[in-house]
Amino acid sequence: MRLENDNGKVLRLDNLLAELRSFSSHEKIEFLASKGLGDAEDLRTGEHRPPLIIPKRFYEHASGLLREIEIVAQSLNQQLSYAEGVSSLERRDSSSLVLGEIFLEREEFPIVRGSLRLVQHRPIISSVSVVTAQFLQRVDKRHVVIRENHGDWGYHFHYCDAKKKRSDTIFSFREKLNKNGNKVVFHEGHAEGKSAFHARVDLWGRKKKESAYSACLMGVGKFTLADFKKPGASAETLWPIP
Repeated sequence: MRLENDNGKVLRLDNLLAELRSFSSHEKIEFLASKGLGDAEDLRTGEHRPPLIIPKRFYEHASGLLREIEIVAQSLNQQLSYAEGVSSLERRDSSSLVLGEIFLEREEFPIVRGSLRLVQHRPIISSVSVVTAQFLQRVDKRHVVIRENHGDWGYHFHYCDAKKKRSDTIFSFREKLNKNGNKVVFHEGHAEGKSAFHARVDLWGRKKKESAYSACLMGVGKFTLADFKKPGASAETLWPIP
C-alpha cells in the first residue's frame, strides 16, 4: 500500500470537509457509518452529535463540495480495497457503509405564522467498505466513526416560527395517496441539530394546518413521493384528516 498517496487523499478529504463545515453553524463534523456488516462491529462507536445543516444560500457550493468529497472517497476506497487484496465481489458486498450525514436547505415556503424549509437529508459519503472506514478512523482521530442505521434519508420540510426559530418538527409525505387520491402529509419530531422549541402541531387550527399542507404540495416540485423521508413510528397525519 502506498500510504503516502492514501494520506494525500485523506488530507484532501479533510480540506473539503473543513470547507463544507464552514457553511454550517456547527463546529464539528462526524463520520456516522450505517448499514455496516461483518467487521463493522469493530468500528468505534460514540455519541451522536449535531450534524451539518447547510443554509439555502450555500446549497450550490456545498453540493459541489459533496461531489468532490465523493470522488476522493471512492478513489481511496478502491485503492485500499485493492491493497488489502479484496476481490471485486467482496468489494461490492462490503461497500455498505455510508459516512456522515448532512442537511441541505433547498427552499423556504411561508405559511401562517411561520415557514417550512425544504431540506435534503443525505449521507456525506454514500458507500465505502469497512476497510476504508477503519482507515479513515485510524488516520484521523478527530473524526468518530459511528455505526448507525438511518432509514430516513430523503427530503422533508422543517417548521420554523415567524421569528425564523427552528423547531424540532418536520413534515413529509406518506408514500401512498389516501382513498380520495390526495397526497397525505405527516409530522413528527426529529433531532436535526439543536432546535429552539417544540412545535405543538396538535394544537394548530385548521387554517394553519391547511397552510402547511399547501406549502408541502408546492415543495414537491420535480420530486416524487419516493424522494421524501418515510414516516417514523411516532408520525401523525397533518392533513388531510382521515
